[in-house]
Amino acid sequence: MYRGRKLSMLAMALAVFAGVQTFADPARQPPATKHQMIVRTLDCMRKRMQTDRAVSYNEAAKSCRARVTRQAEKSASDPVTASDN
Repeated sequence: MYRGRKLSMLAMALAVFAGVQTFADPARQPPATKHQMIVRTLDCMRKRMQTDRAVSYNEAAKSCRARVTRQAEKSASDPVTASDN
């Protein structure tokens, strides 16, 4: 049972990595951001699939990818301001 879980998590990580690489624009995003998006997507999927066992892998991957992409776009469009202390 433990080996099956380990293999499914590895498969999930590889599938998400491949999906993020497909949608990522290398000219627009530095490599650190791509890595962060992959980590955030995997974390979201793990939490979502643990919380609701009825959610399929594909549903979790699709919704988490969309969520992470929206968050990245939102943070990229927000202006950076310096704060006074």
